[in-house]
This record gives sequence, structure tokens and C-alpha cells, in this order.
Amino acid sequence: DTDSDTDTDTDSDTDTDTDTDTHTGTVGGHTGTVGHTGTTTSSGDSGGSGIPEAICDDTLDDDSDGLTDCEDLDCAADPACAVVCPEFTLPAISPTLVDDTTGLANNSAGSCGGRSAPDATVEFTAPIAGDYVFTTNGSTFDTILYALDGCGGAELDCDDDDGIGVQSQIVLNLAAGQTIALVVDGFSSASFGPFTLEAALVQATEVTCDDLFDNDADGDVDCFDSDCAAFSCVEICGDGFDNDADYDTDCADAACAAEPECLEVCDDGLDNDFDFDTDCRDADCSGDPTCAFTCPNNTWTAGVPGADAGDNTGRPDSFSEPCGYSSAGEETWEFTAPSAATYTFDTIGTTYDTILYVVDSCDPFTATSLGCDDDIGGGVLQSELSVVLAAGQTVYVVVTGYGTNAGAYTLNVR
Repeated sequence: DTDSDTDTDTDSDTDTDTDTDTHTGTVGGHTGTVGHTGTTTSSGDSGGSGIPEAICDDTLDDDSDGLTDCEDLDCAADPACAVVCPEFTLPAISPTLVDDTTGLANNSAGSCGGRSAPDATVEFTAPIAGDYVFTTNGSTFDTILYALDGCGGAELDCDDDDGIGVQSQIVLNLAAGQTIALVVDGFSSASFGPFTLEAALVQATEVTCDDLFDNDADGDVDCFDSDCAAFSCVEICGDGFDNDADYDTDCADAACAAEPECLEVCDDGLDNDFDFDTDCRDADCSGDPTCAFTCPNNTWTAGVPGADAGDNTGRPDSFSEPCGYSSAGEETWEFTAPSAATYTFDTIGTTYDTILYVVDSCDPFTATSLGCDDDIGGGVLQSELSVVLAAGQTVYVVVTGYGTNAGAYTLNVR
């Protein structure tokens, strides 16, 4: 019996081979050949692009097989996927841990989320029997918190947003000496950074009314809990929590109006005092040199067609843009049409996301928009618009950045 086995890589991708076997022999005095052709898969992913997961700690599904980083078997031997458990320990006395998930592996996920973010595994051993509340209040990102019956054990509980805001909180009944693994995870691939994990025995009442902790695990924190009715609740202007339970937080609370951190800064692109007016649009900035209004900033002399350059850095934000959203500074160009025609203005050549509009006056309170564009489209973040002008008609072209974008830009006219 002679076996001639030919394997052919039919698509040159090391994945699928065509296998032809030929057997020659004599049976019952008859000589003949029996052949078969089959297809085998020798390596690569089962699905996706056929290219293995290239980077095992970038929170991306590099090979498009639905499995990210360490979830993908391609990463089984990668050092980034070596599972360390526990990575941290939550002390039994004054159980508070402040650390950071940045750079950690995405080792696990809970039933309520946490599939794509790096996570931190924290061991906790209950010093006495009782109900314990665990929270991530004070963390800098949207957390997912889940508890396992020890490293690699079954899930005991999982929570997304039962803490303050987008923080997490779970309550567990533990026996004395019972050890669990708490996993601080993130809601999305962008949810990572400094975190706080705190634990305490559940109390009968909200024993402390200003610690940002739900002591009695009833879902009401500090002054939102009726147990704190007799407590003098004072707004702390910058901790991200409504301390006095009046539904106004930090600088949005009238109690913080005179606090330095709640005064409008006139050139940072933020509504510091939460009055819905940003920078130079806020009356608080009326006398600030940053907001000294000049219009036009430039006069068009480059001809048609032509191009010129400007920079909106440090300019006031005086006009209300008719399209898009901007809190960045604006530059205005006075343009006088040399003849009756349709004129096209664009910011092609600028390196950031722009907004471009044309108005009929330099007065930001009475000007009428003749046209506005945010993005040209097709992934192009620069702006382009056309307006019909009469010979000798003067208009004002306003260039600004989307959001807080600012810097040198190019203005073209044709």
C-alpha cells in the first residue's frame, strides 16, 4: 500500500490547506487507486480576519473576532495576560484603598459590565461576621464593581451605578474570616484611572453625614438620608457631590457663588460658575482684558481666489455661532465683494476642527447669519460655505474652533 500525500496551501495564508491522499494496493487480485481530497485548517483564528490578536493590552479587538486582548486565546501566552490575583489588599482596619487601574490588564468581567477596561483585583478578609458595604465613591471614572468568592471563584454580586453618580456599591453578608476578591473595573474601554475602594460594616443609621459614604446602605448618602435631618449640611464647593442635598452641586449652588473656584475664568473655555454663560459671554467677564472686543480683526486683501492665515488663540468668544458648538475664541475678517457673484469660503488646510460662518454686521448681538458650516463632511472636520453677494457688499467672516479648538488656521476664498 503506497500513500502519496500532497498538501497544498491554496490561499497562501497558512490557514486552509487542500489535502490529497492517494492509496495504491491490491485487493482480491485487483489493483487500483483510491484517492480523497479534503480541506483542513491548520492555524489561525476561528473567525475574524485570520490574523492573530497582535497587541494584548490595547483594549482593541485587533483581529475582529469579537474577543479583546486577554479574552482572545491568541494572547494566552502573552505576559500582559498573566493573571495576578490578588493585585491589591484592602486592609481589615480602616479599609480604604486608593490606587490606579491605568496600565493594568483586562483580566475579567462581571455580569453587569466591565468587559473592555483594565481591572484591579482586591482581596478583602472580613474581620468579623456581618453585612459589609463596598463602594468606589471618589473614583475618577465610571466604575463597575463585582465580588468573587475568592480569586477565580463564583461571582457574589455585581453593580454599575448604585454609588454616587457613576460609582458603584454592593452589600455582602460575610462570615468572620471569609476572604473575597473585589474587582474594580470600568464601564467602557475609556474607563480607567485613579480609583477609591472603601468598605465598612453596615450601620443601623447614617452615622456620619459628611463622609460621602452610605453608612446604612439604604441608598441615601449623607444629607440625602433622613437620619441626617438634624445635621448642618454645608455645600463643599468642588467635591462633585451635592453635600447639602438641595440638588445644586458645587458651583451651581448659590452657597458657592463667592468661592474663588466658582468665579468665571474668562479664557479657559469652561462655564466655571455654572450660569450657562462661558468666558466672554458671561457678564462677569465684561471688564476683563481678554474679552476686549475688536471687529474686524482682519481685512481681506488676498484677492479672489486667495488664501490667508490667522490664529484664534486668546481671542474672545463673542458671537453665538449659528451651527455647531464652540467656546473657543473667534477671529473676524471683513470681506467686500469685488463683483456680484457666489463666493465660497473654507478653512481647508487647518489642522483642527473648525466652524465658519458669515454675518452681515460686527455687532454680535444684532448680526444676522448669512451662512454657517461646521464640517465639510466625509470625515473632513474643516468648514466650507458659499454666499451670494452683490458688488461692493461687505460681510464679516467668522472663524472659530469646534469646542475649545484654537490655533493657527487657513482661510480660503474663491
